[in-house]
Amino acid sequence: SLVSCSSLPPQRSITPANAPSPVKQAPASQSVVETPSAPLPTASQVPPPKQEPSIAELVRFPDVVCDSSSAKRKEVRARHIPLEVPPHPTEMQIRAAYEKAAQARLEIERGAPFALVESKYGKDASSRGVDGGDLGFFKKGVMVPEFEKMAFCLPVHKLSPVFASPFGFHILEVTAVRQ
Repeated sequence: SLVSCSSLPPQRSITPANAPSPVKQAPASQSVVETPSAPLPTASQVPPPKQEPSIAELVRFPDVVCDSSSAKRKEVRARHIPLEVPPHPTEMQIRAAYEKAAQARLEIERGAPFALVESKYGKDASSRGVDGGDLGFFKKGVMVPEFEKMAFCLPVHKLSPVFASPFGFHILEVTAVRQ
C-alpha cells in the first residue's frame, strides 16, 4: 500500500535555535561532575610543526671545529661516499641525493661496513666497491675547499655529517693522518 504525501507529518525546518544538540544534556535534577583535565600548553611550550629543511640548509656546510692538532696534519687518508647531484638539479633531485646520503650515513652508524655502504650508494657505478671509497693519502690543496676542510679537521675514525661540495653530497671518514 502506498502512503500519500498528505498523510505524512508536516516537515519543520531546522534552525540553530531548534536543532538537536549532539551532546546529551543531563536532566536538571541530576548534577554533572566535571573531571579535571590537564592544562593546555602555552604557545611557547608547543613545538613548531616539523618542517623539511630548506635547500639552503641542506647544502650549507656543517659547523666543523678544527682542533690544534689538525693544523699539524700534513696529509690525511680518507674514504668517502659521494652522492652526485645532476647539473642544474631540481629541488626534488637535491632532496633525493641528500636523503640517500643521510640514509647511507645512518646505515654506517648502525654498524654496516663502510665499504659495503659505499658500494650500495656511491655515485660512480664503475668504481663502486672497488676501494670501499678509499682515497689514499692526500695533501692540502688537492681537494675542493669543502672536502679539504672536513678531511683536515675531522678526528680520525669519526664519521662526518653529510656535507655538500660542487660535486654533490659526501660522507667522509678520515682513516689515518701523517704529521
